[in-house]
Amino acid sequence: MSDSPVPRAVPPSGPSYEDAPPPPPQPVPPGTNGLAVASLVLGIVGGILLSAIFGFVALRQTRRTGQAGRKLAIAGLTLSGVWLAVILIAVTVTATNSRQLADNELSVFSLNDGQCFNATEVNSTTVAKTQCTVPHDSQVFGRALLPGADAYPGEAQLKSTGLAECHAQAKAFFTNGAPEGLKLNVYYPSEAGWRGQVRTAVCVFQSATGQLYHPVRP
Repeated sequence: MSDSPVPRAVPPSGPSYEDAPPPPPQPVPPGTNGLAVASLVLGIVGGILLSAIFGFVALRQTRRTGQAGRKLAIAGLTLSGVWLAVILIAVTVTATNSRQLADNELSVFSLNDGQCFNATEVNSTTVAKTQCTVPHDSQVFGRALLPGADAYPGEAQLKSTGLAECHAQAKAFFTNGAPEGLKLNVYYPSEAGWRGQVRTAVCVFQSATGQLYHPVRP
């Protein structure tokens, strides 16, 4: 009998971890990201809000999936920013012009002789003062005292009294007669103005055919 050791059975070895095949690559969505395209188109036509939203979402999607369209999304966001800047500038300019117009608006009764203005509304005593060397509606040349009691005399009475006095002042204003194409008008206080102690009418020169372009001089 032999004394040599009996070999033990070795189980068959399976494939090792190193022999496992690599995982398949993640599929890349084909084509260009649709939201990136939409962001660019909306940025061109001025759809600021949607262009910005689609642009930010498209950037996240293209970063995650590797899909094309990142540059389109950036372009859409840039155009949205440009549109927003243009709108803000326009609003600022409009507000500035409105404030300037409001600064020029005042009561016609506060103007001095020789000053010019444009009417802001029909039958309104609030006017916009302007230079007499640019086209304008009227030029102040005098004032007419309106006698009366505390009770409002009425528009007809004030207009008649004011016009009569303004015509007399116009005759004294022109030494060689009024130039052709010039007419006379009068601004008189409303009932509220009369209660506020406005007791004068404002005599103005106007053009019979449109606007005045130069100061009216004797």
